[in-house]
Amino acid sequence: DPNIFLDSQTQERISSLFVNPSSPLLNRAIQGVYPPGSVFKVVLALAGLSNGKITLDKSFFCNGVYELGGTQFNCTHEHGSQNLEQSLVHSCNIYYYHLGLLLGADSIFKYAHLMELGNLTQIDLPYEEKGFIPSRRKTLSAAGRQWYTGDTLNFSIGQGMTLTTPLQLVRAMAMVANGGRAIHPHIIKNLEGENFDQYLSVKEIPIPKNVFPIIQKALRQAVMDTTGTAQALNIEGLRVAGKTGTAQSTAGKEHHAWFVGYVKGKKRKRKTSHSTLT
Repeated sequence: DPNIFLDSQTQERISSLFVNPSSPLLNRAIQGVYPPGSVFKVVLALAGLSNGKITLDKSFFCNGVYELGGTQFNCTHEHGSQNLEQSLVHSCNIYYYHLGLLLGADSIFKYAHLMELGNLTQIDLPYEEKGFIPSRRKTLSAAGRQWYTGDTLNFSIGQGMTLTTPLQLVRAMAMVANGGRAIHPHIIKNLEGENFDQYLSVKEIPIPKNVFPIIQKALRQAVMDTTGTAQALNIEGLRVAGKTGTAQSTAGKEHHAWFVGYVKGKKRKRKTSHSTLT
């Protein structure tokens, strides 16, 4: 209740907010930075199709484990042979380990930035955080060490040093829903009676248009398919599409679980899409 900040009698209550472990004053949508986990696989899918490193039918075999130098990088299941659509439906880590190595860390970094991850959204709210998209150069300067192949594997599934805000992921998913159009998020409805939208630029991101329908279909199947990771969101009357993600935490902390997607109403005369996050 913002009124407590106006009342001198509530100083004790105000102080309790600042020491509350749940951080109720933190605007998590723009200030919380978290590993995106498997939601980040959408970026790799776009990069792989755009670069010609994969086609829709290119498959990798998942036996549940990818071994690198005696270290095991795991998947959630043994998925068997997976093509691109199946890899997004089932969120197969092994597919994206292979794809990440084909792309290389520099290419992943490039496409993450094309999707505006690790950049301020410039929403009309204060104290927004940027997050962090790692690169070989940044790792050398920030961590004082070189970039290893294992870093690329973790990067490929949105873990390791990768950090984004919820709003950044929503904006990236909106680009997928809109076929490559990047829209500036804002909360102001109008300015002196004029619609505020007219003051905001809409730009096209330099990714081939023909790759977006492929990703859109796969994200829809992640919800519709009975084996899809987002099947719980197959809601009658709505066309929900999106990607789940779980990023592991250390020191016994709870994992970060995501669903980022968009929804289209079936009964609308005019097609509209809205990105959302839960």
